[in-house]
Amino acid sequence: MLNLKLAGKTSIFLILICVATGLSVGLISYLDSKRSIETITYDRLIAIQSAKSSEISRYFGQTTHQLQTLSDNPTTIAALNAFSEAFNDL
Repeated sequence: MLNLKLAGKTSIFLILICVATGLSVGLISYLDSKRSIETITYDRLIAIQSAKSSEISRYFGQTTHQLQTLSDNPTTIAALNAFSEAFNDL
């Protein structure tokens, strides 16, 4: 090194150690935070997927039930027969 006294060399050495420590802590914190955010985001996406799947299943179940109820209705049966006869007449 240059002609620095021991106090100057010690100061530079301590500054370099502090900078290296700060960079190491910063990098470790960044990587840990990134992993935590990815995990939380993945868990939220799984929860949303589950909720949407359940909602879609419930919707199709409700629609199926409505169709079955409508098909058993005597008015619907009579209308279907009338439409079929009218179509055949055409």
